[in-house]
Amino acid sequence: MYASFNTSKNGVLNSQNKKAYIKYGKHTFKLTSKTKYYFSGDEGPDEYCSKSAFMSTIRSMNGLGLCIKVSNGKVVEMSFRS
Repeated sequence: MYASFNTSKNGVLNSQNKKAYIKYGKHTFKLTSKTKYYFSGDEGPDEYCSKSAFMSTIRSMNGLGLCIKVSNGKVVEMSFRS
């Protein structure tokens, strides 16, 4: 993906931490067959979806926030946040 983003070790976003900011550019993440995809919001439970549905949504540039959880260099979860 082409993006700029902040990283976090505990899932808490701190936009003031300059070391956590990754500059805009091409970034590649390793997806596996065990990666989970879901939509998350303030209300109700997370809604899990297929990889194809998730990737279709990510390509639409819809303004949702994207959260990527990485463990041992591999993506274990990807979710949209509203």
